[in-house]
Amino acid sequence: METPLGLGVDRLLVQPHKNLRSDSTLRLVMRNPFAGMGELEKVKPGSLSITEPLLIARRMDAKPFLLPALGSHVLVVGGPGSGKSMLLRAIGSRISDCYDAQLWEADPVGPGLDALGPAVARKARTMPQIEALLEDALKIAKARATNILAWGHGDNWRPSAKEPALVVMLDEYKSLSAYAKELVIEIFGVGRKSRVTVIIGSLYGTADAIGEAIAGAVAVRIMLPCRHKDIELVFGAGAGAQGWRPDRLHPLVEGEDPDDSDVGCCYIMGGGSKEPLIYRSYPLAPKEAYARGVARAKVGLPQLDRRSLKAAGVTAPELPKADDVPAPEETEAAEPEALALEDPALELLMDVLDGIDAVGAINRDGNGRGHLDTLATWLAAEYPDVYGDWDQARLSKELKAAGAKVHGSVRVGSEGPRSGVKGEEIAELIKEAQDAAEAAAEGESPES
Repeated sequence: METPLGLGVDRLLVQPHKNLRSDSTLRLVMRNPFAGMGELEKVKPGSLSITEPLLIARRMDAKPFLLPALGSHVLVVGGPGSGKSMLLRAIGSRISDCYDAQLWEADPVGPGLDALGPAVARKARTMPQIEALLEDALKIAKARATNILAWGHGDNWRPSAKEPALVVMLDEYKSLSAYAKELVIEIFGVGRKSRVTVIIGSLYGTADAIGEAIAGAVAVRIMLPCRHKDIELVFGAGAGAQGWRPDRLHPLVEGEDPDDSDVGCCYIMGGGSKEPLIYRSYPLAPKEAYARGVARAKVGLPQLDRRSLKAAGVTAPELPKADDVPAPEETEAAEPEALALEDPALELLMDVLDGIDAVGAINRDGNGRGHLDTLATWLAAEYPDVYGDWDQARLSKELKAAGAKVHGSVRVGSEGPRSGVKGEEIAELIKEAQDAAEAAAEGESPES
C-alpha cells in the first residue's frame, strides 16, 4: 500500500484491533513527526525526584513519555546505529538530576556514561569491578529488604535526600560474566521493594543475549531499531503482528544524515505505553551532558544512607568532584558502533560472540568458550545468507584474519579439547575495534 499512497519505505503503520479482528488502524507517516525536536530539556541540578516519572522521549503524536524509574527495572534493546547510547545517556542524565537517587553504571566493552562526567557516583569497566559493584548493590538491596519495616519505610523503601534510591545502569549486558548475570537476576528479586533498580542495555533481544529471566522481570521495555527475531522475547509472542515493529525502523549508517534515519526512535511497552506507536528519545550531546554533569556535581551528589551501608557491609563510594572527570571530546553525529560495524570482520566477531553465548559453555574460570565446528554450525543456521556455506576451516581462516586467536585445544564444559576461541578474547577485540571507530569519529588516530 505504500506505493499508491506515496509513502516512504516502512512508513505505513498497521495496528490490528484486539476486540474486533476485522478492523485495523492504519497510520500514514507523511513527514518526520520528530522534525525540530529539541534537546533534552535542561533542569536545575538536583531538582528532580526519582518518585516522579522522568521525561526521556516524545511520541509521534507529540505526547511525552515519562519513565517511571522508581522501583522499575528497564530493558533497552537496540542494534548498531540505533541510538541506544543516546537513550541511555538521556535516562542517566535525568536520574542524576534527582536529589533522592544515586546513579551507578557499568559497561564491559564501552565508555558507558562517561559523557555525564562526575554526575555518576560509581563506575565499573573491568569484569572484577563490575562484579564487585553488583555484589554491593545486591547487599544493599537485601539489607534494606530485611530492615524495611524496622526502619519505618512500610512495604516499600521511600527514597529521600538522606536515604536515596540506587539505580544501576548496565550496558552491553551479553558481555557480562555468568556470575555478574546471576547477581543481576538476584537484584531483580529484591530490588523493587528496596528501590535498588537496574537499567539494562543490550545490542540484541534474543534469549542467548539477555535471557528469558531478564526479559520477564522488567517493567519497561524499550526497543530501538533492531532485528525482527529480537521482538518476540522482549515484547512477547505475536507482538509483531500487533504492530510492534522496531525491526522496521532504520538505524544510522556511516555517512548518512541522522535526519534520514530512525536513530533514537523506538517502541516502548510499559510505563503507561500500551499502543505500538513510535517514540523518539530526546538527544543529549556528550559535551552538553558533561556540562550538566559538572553542574550536578557542584551541587553535591546524594550519598547512600549509613544504615543501609552498615547493614550491608558496604563502603560508601567516594563521590567524584566536579573537576575529577575530564570532559569528552567532540564527536561526529554518527555513533561509533554504527561506524565500527561497517567492518565485516567486526560483524563476524560479534556474531561469534553471540554464538558462544548460545552454544558455548562457561569453564571453571567463568570464561565463555566455543568449539569452531559447533560455532560454524550455529552461524550457518542463524545467518544462512552470510555463513550458509562456511565450515570450520573457513571460520578459522576468517577469525584469524580478523585478529582473533584460534586455540588448538579448547575445552567446553565436559567436551574434550578441539579447535576453538575464548569469549573474553573476542570481546576484547570488539572493544578495541569500537575504540578505534570512536577515535576515527573524533578525527583522531587510535594511538592518540
